[in-house]
Amino acid sequence: MYKEILKTNYAKNYKEKIKKYLDGLDHNTNINHYWEKMRNAIKRSAEEVLGHEPRIKRKSWFNEQYKEAIADRDKACLRVVQDPTEENKRLAIRQREAKTIIRMNKRIWEKEKVKEIEDNRKNNTRIFFEKSIEVKSVKPRHTMIRMEDGTLLKENDKIAKAFKNMFQTLLNQPRRDVVTEEYDTVEQNIERPSLEEVETGLDMLKNGKAPGADYIIPECLKNGGEQLLKQLHKLINKIWDQEEIPIAWSTSVLCPVFKKGETMRCTNYRGISLLNT
Repeated sequence: MYKEILKTNYAKNYKEKIKKYLDGLDHNTNINHYWEKMRNAIKRSAEEVLGHEPRIKRKSWFNEQYKEAIADRDKACLRVVQDPTEENKRLAIRQREAKTIIRMNKRIWEKEKVKEIEDNRKNNTRIFFEKSIEVKSVKPRHTMIRMEDGTLLKENDKIAKAFKNMFQTLLNQPRRDVVTEEYDTVEQNIERPSLEEVETGLDMLKNGKAPGADYIIPECLKNGGEQLLKQLHKLINKIWDQEEIPIAWSTSVLCPVFKKGETMRCTNYRGISLLNT
């Protein structure tokens, strides 16, 4: 989202919008409200200058024929799991038909992508690597989850709820009594972060990284101009003085990643957190 902000013609308009929306920001407000105003100004400016690019979830070879084949395959698979009779097993032949359709469409799509990759191998390395990543082998995601009692879940909302309950149980274990020893030490006299240090920290952010729950990528912060830099510096100093961060900064998107074992078991997944930039 907003990656075109690196282009000069967009960056100038983006900086002007940021300055407009950040003017008059009340510095005496609490940290959460302060960051909320800044976040809204950044997102609003980027959307007005660049628009919003919708996220494409499916590859181009995912057509209606493929969609129908997948639906038939899932129904046949569900029948075999729930009632493994001979008749239902014969219905599972639909899985082979689905695989044939998938393989045919994917091969056509791969040939087109390979041609694009070869055409840009010497002329445009950025497009070359982007297209190369698109055709790399990725394991398909399972659309069903098996609960401990053997129940199969197919609906996305129920699957999400199952993962939510699993992570809540995993991450909210009762605390054990641990004996700790405390030592009194002399606190170092560390000065508040300077404007130059904040600017250096922004420059060190890597481009092209996935955003967190606020959908703000590093490019939006790095190209906000002097006004955004000064407001970030004031916010960080408020955090330094009050020794607390905005609640939104501790919010993360928890993504399940398969570890090993049966892919239909929630307990065989680990969670990784995507924090805000």
